[in-house]
Amino acid sequence: MSDTDPQDADAPETTLDDEGGATAITASSTAEIDIDGDGIVDVVETVDVTAIDVDGDGVPDIIVTTTTDSVDLDGDGVPDIVQITETVAVDLDGDGVPDIVDVTETLAADLDGDGTLTVVEQTEVTGVDIDGDGTIDEIEITRTELEDDDED
Repeated sequence: MSDTDPQDADAPETTLDDEGGATAITASSTAEIDIDGDGIVDVVETVDVTAIDVDGDGVPDIIVTTTTDSVDLDGDGVPDIVQITETVAVDLDGDGVPDIVDVTETLAADLDGDGTLTVVEQTEVTGVDIDGDGTIDEIEITRTELEDDDED
C-alpha cells in the first residue's frame, strides 16, 4: 500500500557560521502513498527537520520538525486536505533535554471543491520544563476553529 523511495529524500543542507562550523542542518524526506492501489498518489507526506546549534558547542539547541500531509480524496491532483504539524524543541540549559516544546498543527481543507484551501482548525500545544528536571511541568493548549465564510 505504501510506496516510499528513500532516494527521493533531499540531501541535508548545512548552514555555516563565520568560522566554517555548522550552525544548522536541515534534512528532508518525501513519501508518496497510494492507499487504494489504483496507481494514483492519494497522500504525500513531507518531513523537514532542522537542527540549530545556537551556542556553537556542536550540540543542537533547537530542533524544528515540520510534517506536511497532503490528501487528494477525489483524485483530481489537487489536495483536498492539508495538515501541517510543526514541532519546536528548545534546550535552554544544554543538558540534551528540551526545556520548551511547542507543537502547532494547522488543518486546511477545500470545503467547497473550488481548489482553494481554507484553514479550518489550528491547535498549539506548548510544554515548559520550569524546574529543569527534564520533565514538562506546564502545558498550555490553544485551539482555534475557523468557519467557512461561504457557508450560510
